[in-house]
Amino acid sequence: GETFYDPNPVPLTCSKECSKKRRNRLGRLYMNDRYNKDNLIDKDITLEKLYKRDKGICYICGDKCNYNDNEITKEGYFIAGGTYPSIDHVIPISKGGKHSWNNVKLAHCYCNTIKRDRIIEGNSKALV
Repeated sequence: GETFYDPNPVPLTCSKECSKKRRNRLGRLYMNDRYNKDNLIDKDITLEKLYKRDKGICYICGDKCNYNDNEITKEGYFIAGGTYPSIDHVIPISKGGKHSWNNVKLAHCYCNTIKRDRIIEGNSKALV
């Protein structure tokens, strides 16, 4: 129930080991075209384009996402609220999904957090 924000938003990982794994994974996915020979990675995916494509609707709960559900602290940190839109991978990257237009959908930050790395089928409202 408490608001959480990262006092140092620059690091994207929890440790140097995770940072190294992330860098290697991204290198394989994005930098080397032999891994992308079937165009499984779409580098042009943005939150704005996805919001427009999905008409601002969270595919998990069916409610409207809200770009205004955020806060900027006096220190300048951005804190997304529960209904702020996010990019969700239908088949998570950790389970072999790709960062492509046919595998991403719009979801609330809250819904995406609850879903985690699970694959949902049928009635997704059971998650929230």
